[in-house]
Amino acid sequence: MAKPTPRQRQALAGLLSGMPVDEIAATLRVAKKTIYRDLESARQALGAPTLATVLLAARDQGWITGSERLTPSGVMAIGIAALARGQRLRP
Repeated sequence: MAKPTPRQRQALAGLLSGMPVDEIAATLRVAKKTIYRDLESARQALGAPTLATVLLAARDQGWITGSERLTPSGVMAIGIAALARGQRLRP
């Protein structure tokens, strides 16, 4: 399994925390297009079928650890991804 680049990890962490792509790009001082490219590269490297499932795959592979700031929208994204994979949600 490929290792994430630092920026891929930062983009995933921002997405997990509920930041919009515009805000992630501004925080990292890169173009929005760069963030989309990083997220797409991460999706492909993780073998995630959709961008919606990339957070769950990244968590499963240890790319993001949960120490990142988790917001309700991040929790919802992981929940939706789990449901999309047919997994039961645990409390």
